[in-house]
Amino acid sequence: MKKVFFQPILIIALFASCKMQKDLSLGAVVQLKAVVNGVNNLETNDYFKLDAIVVKNSGTKWRTEGIGGMYTWNNLNVVVQNATFKYGLIYFERKNLEGKTIKVVVKSKERPEIADSVFVTIPSVTQIKLASSANVFSPSSTPKINCDFVYSTGKRINIKPNSNLWERLKFQTIALEKTDKGFVWAKDLDDLFYNKAQIIASLDYNTSVRDTLVRSIDYSENLVFDASGVNGLHGRNGDDGYDGTTSEPNGYHAGSGGCGQNGFDAPNVEVFTKYLAFEGNDFVNMFVVAQNGKGAKRWLNITKGAKLVLYLNGGNGGNGGNGGDGGDGIDGSSGVAPGYGGNGGNGGCAGHGGNAGIAVMKCDSVIYKKIKNIVSGEFRTGLPGVRGNGGKSGRGGYRNSPNLLQLLFTGRSGSRGNDGQAGSYGKNGKLMWEMR
Repeated sequence: MKKVFFQPILIIALFASCKMQKDLSLGAVVQLKAVVNGVNNLETNDYFKLDAIVVKNSGTKWRTEGIGGMYTWNNLNVVVQNATFKYGLIYFERKNLEGKTIKVVVKSKERPEIADSVFVTIPSVTQIKLASSANVFSPSSTPKINCDFVYSTGKRINIKPNSNLWERLKFQTIALEKTDKGFVWAKDLDDLFYNKAQIIASLDYNTSVRDTLVRSIDYSENLVFDASGVNGLHGRNGDDGYDGTTSEPNGYHAGSGGCGQNGFDAPNVEVFTKYLAFEGNDFVNMFVVAQNGKGAKRWLNITKGAKLVLYLNGGNGGNGGNGGDGGDGIDGSSGVAPGYGGNGGNGGCAGHGGNAGIAVMKCDSVIYKKIKNIVSGEFRTGLPGVRGNGGKSGRGGYRNSPNLLQLLFTGRSGSRGNDGQAGSYGKNGKLMWEMR
């Protein structure tokens, strides 16, 4: 018979454990540990996860749902200051708590003396960084500006427009405006002269955290205004005629081609000018107003070579559609005369070219001397379209079993369609000067 020996230390530990828990049921809570998750993303999230591990007197461990368990929060009390607990999530108001610590206490309802506490510090924004890859901004393009937050944790996050973090910023701008998509030029940029664009960004709840971005505005690019007329549409081709049948031996006449659309006229425009001298450079404000409602306005640094280029060409006329081919007549047979061929369709007329526009520059003699060589453009008439070709005539049917002589006495063929009418050129435009 084998003897079983117990280690003295193990016997003592078991005895002590039983003695300490002798008054508790096996289902009683003897230990509780609070667990937090998601604290690595507190720079962007306004919440973090809370879970708990509960140890019973029986030695079994229970976990809440967030860490793969089934222990319900109804058995626990959660006490949190300056935040809100909702079944496994703790929400907080960032504006009031950045840089501060949230204390969370989890207690067993069955045994309130069994509890655990955790402390979570909310990262704070220590710096705002504004940047742009462009050394200067041009009014002809939308400024591209980046904004980063640097946090007390060392993490740096790019702030996207139309995000929660973007809404935490206040901006003061010169020559620019903030939108949900970033920054655009101020509406009065083309009226008032701005030498520089500036952005000051700060936290709306801590304005001492801020950064400033300044860029010069480059007015040396050309102002190109294109209001040329649109080309006319081409006419559609006519349908071919159907060949004859036993019930209708003659070929059908073809459809005519459609006429090409006329090219559209370019509008006449007026250009108003205003002069400004600044830091040794000559600037001219060009305000283009077109009769069709289009327009453009911008300051040009003519000292740096900026020019005004106008395109006021007439639209080209559309081509006429070709006439369809006439249908063939049916061949003759015993007791049946051969059918006649159908007529070819007429070609469509060509569209006329559109008129070019006339540009009138309005300025005084001083401005004229400065800008007379920096204004250019095209003022060409639109080209006429190509007229449509007439369709082929339909073939008359052959006689029954024709010999070489009888082939000369077929059914009558249709006539070929007429070609469409030719289009004409529009009028040329020009550049004119009107002194005030």
